[in-house]
Amino acid sequence: MSNAKGGCNVDIAQMRMMLVLAECKSMTTTAKKLHVTQPALTYQLKVIENELGFKVFNRTRTGTSLTAEGAYLHESIRHIVTEYDEAVRLTRAMSKGSAAGTIRVGINGYSRDTVSFFLNVAQFSLSFSLIPCGTTDPIKLLQERVIDFWSASDSALS
Repeated sequence: MSNAKGGCNVDIAQMRMMLVLAECKSMTTTAKKLHVTQPALTYQLKVIENELGFKVFNRTRTGTSLTAEGAYLHESIRHIVTEYDEAVRLTRAMSKGSAAGTIRVGINGYSRDTVSFFLNVAQFSLSFSLIPCGTTDPIKLLQERVIDFWSASDSALS
């Protein structure tokens, strides 16, 4: 059922189930792949669709396909699950003290704040890559995921 903020309570496992069903396009194949019975899969799908308030899949005797709403939701769910998996991977690496990943930092010169930031990041076993931005718009680089963070030099802020 929807929560007080208008969202819903679909969990990561249910999102993964929807991704597998969208890929397999078959309740039988999906059930086998997820090691569940077909009736259990059908029940979970009904629970999810009731929670969401719309049908995610069209079901026929020949298979399943995403509804228009399901196709739209599928893209968001794919990103959510990918981001979640990456966050778990990085957190596990951090907890083991190993390098969790690389932060790509766009810079226009070096600043005291940038150096301070990197010293703090180093304690979490994260590595970083400095990417000179030059005259390129840093907002565009952030939006295109070329860089994860941007730092201007102290003189650029004056």
